Amino acid sequence: MTENEIALNLEFARLDDVLRNFNIFEALGVQKTEIKHSAFLGFLLDPNQTHGFGSKFLTEFLRLCSTKLNNSIPLLDLNIPLATVVLERKFRNKKSLDLIVEIPHISDKRRCVIAVENKIDSSESDSQLKNYSVGLEDFYAGCDVDLRKIFLTAHEDQPSDESWTGMTHSEVVLPAVESLLQNSEDTLSDYFIQVMKDYATTINQASDSNKAADDLVASMDRKLVAAVQNDKGNLTRVSTLFPRAWMYLKTYESDPRVAVLRWFESSDVFADPLVVESSTRNYLRLSFLNASNRKGLVAICNVATRVWLASSANLVLELVLTRSAVGDDLMDGRLKLVLGPTNSDFHNRQELFDCLRNKLGSNVSEHWASIKLSDLKPSLGKRGFSLLQAAQVQEWVKTELVNITNEIRPMVNERLERFFATKESLGSAP
Repeated sequence: MTENEIALNLEFARLDDVLRNFNIFEALGVQKTEIKHSAFLGFLLDPNQTHGFGSKFLTEFLRLCSTKLNNSIPLLDLNIPLATVVLERKFRNKKSLDLIVEIPHISDKRRCVIAVENKIDSSESDSQLKNYSVGLEDFYAGCDVDLRKIFLTAHEDQPSDESWTGMTHSEVVLPAVESLLQNSEDTLSDYFIQVMKDYATTINQASDSNKAADDLVASMDRKLVAAVQNDKGNLTRVSTLFPRAWMYLKTYESDPRVAVLRWFESSDVFADPLVVESSTRNYLRLSFLNASNRKGLVAICNVATRVWLASSANLVLELVLTRSAVGDDLMDGRLKLVLGPTNSDFHNRQELFDCLRNKLGSNVSEHWASIKLSDLKPSLGKRGFSLLQAAQVQEWVKTELVNITNEIRPMVNERLERFFATKESLGSAP
């Protein structure tokens, strides 16, 4: 394909436009850098920083965290404006914790200490949280502190150390950012408002920000893609005129998750009633609902503030794919059931979440709520894989994922039927 043909290709030009939305975090190349993320989160949490909103963000963050902790934070007993934030606290065991917030009590010399280990696109290493617990215990030995330990992740990873509480960015960071923007927009500069919006986009684990670009590439002439992939510097005019589209295509085909996604979305992979829902290279989503439950979910999700799945049947088994740090062609996968956004006038989200889990638990997130497979059936435990190539992931999906889906499908459909029947008997069916 000639350089002129590439330049005149409408999908190629559209790809450059889609990628044109400027995000300061992506521009700086730190969207996947945990140290930079932790530094910016620490900046927002520190009441004494130059952001201009004092302790508002910290207060909202603590409130949201408290709903997830078994031992709630005594918010009204704390002198929040005097909080201090420490990044990369180093312990004597040579371990460094991402973030610590220390807040003095109002009436005595105690301190509330919030320890945060922040993960963006990686998993906990062996004994990492246990080592942090040892470091914290040693550092605060002899001090009168009220310690809370938070394992903050993008994909609701479960902490290996039970003294830590797992939370996601979408549960406690994203809502705090949105609350700040809603309640403080009049006092913030236009520049900082845009920075905060960029931050919200960057940390949103379910935003699928590359979905539109990925869709364009998937529909693009393969000869064009190959021409960009194989270029040795002969197409400089196109790369100058459309730099974003050019760079995106250069790295797109090298991502092993792309091959898995294309295979996953092919129409002949799964048999009825399994349905491939809106997926990306980061998340493969499979629905298994019967007709009545699918209709019921669409009714309570079809006008949600946040659009998630094209079908609006916002309950799926989701396989999270991440590229392994061990090799460019290797992937890790984690499996969970996810309840997506529901309509703002649907007031039984907590009840629905508890019904799916078949037990009462912590407050459900208003956007995306994950359910561990062990909550559905204890024998399932944690399911996933590590260090697999694309062909091996496909085989895992065809066997393990399908088997797990078939195993949980009857119980999930039965619980949904029970929930919708209860709503109908109370005269509040969706």
